[in-house]
Amino acid sequence: MSQASITQERYWKTMTTARFQIFFIDEHQIKSTKLSTMMNIYAALTASGSVAAWAFWGTLPLKWIWPVLIALAELMHILRPYLRYDQRSSRLPKLINSLFELYFPFENQWLAVSKGEISDKKMNNMISAFNEKWTTTCNTILNEDHLPEIDSIMKKSDEDNTKYFESNFLRGM
Repeated sequence: MSQASITQERYWKTMTTARFQIFFIDEHQIKSTKLSTMMNIYAALTASGSVAAWAFWGTLPLKWIWPVLIALAELMHILRPYLRYDQRSSRLPKLINSLFELYFPFENQWLAVSKGEISDKKMNNMISAFNEKWTTTCNTILNEDHLPEIDSIMKKSDEDNTKYFESNFLRGM
């Protein structure tokens, strides 16, 4: 892109930021699903093995371990709705699909934008409409659940985003 306009750069930045957010949400979805699954397995093991294990653990010197494991399972059961992993593992895939529906048409306009075939005024309108739909979609589906900026997720999302744009657009971030 030679002599890129400020609006073209804004379009590029909007596009790359949106794709980063999709990677970020996807990483959170993977993490939430793993944690939810681990909690389900832990709860199932402690519940199903509690009667049989109680007799076994009662004969050992560390017989206090099993009641602690049961208490932790109960505490996890009480806290689980506040941890939001279950809600996230059901909401985030829907959010990712909805965001891709917004993202790909926006990305598909990049060639025309980069060649200067679209006026700055129209690009500004496209960016504004995209951002408005994006924000509305996120707010509707996440319903005030804010995804924390965990360093490992941020780093992985950034790496994936850089690879995506380097391989698909031959342009780094």
